[in-house]
Amino acid sequence: VMAMRHSRFVTWSGAVAALVVMTVLSTAVGHVAPLIIPGSRIYTHYAAAGLFLLFGVRMLREGFHADSGASDELEEVELELAKKQEQGEDGEDE
Repeated sequence: VMAMRHSRFVTWSGAVAALVVMTVLSTAVGHVAPLIIPGSRIYTHYAAAGLFLLFGVRMLREGFHADSGASDELEEVELELAKKQEQGEDGEDE
């Protein structure tokens, strides 16, 4: 939807900037978390493994239970594109 309202460069720049920010944040948290939690690095190791497993199972369950049809967002975008196409055809007649 963002690509429909903004230029390709702005859309690409936003996506790359988000990727950079998320990478820096996750790296910082991954480096600092073992230092903050008292005890050993073993706790953060098992916590990370558990969270990875938890979110992996959740994503697999969502994928298996998802509808195989088009999503609501896709239908919304198709409607907007059809409206724009109709407006473009109406503007050509004038």
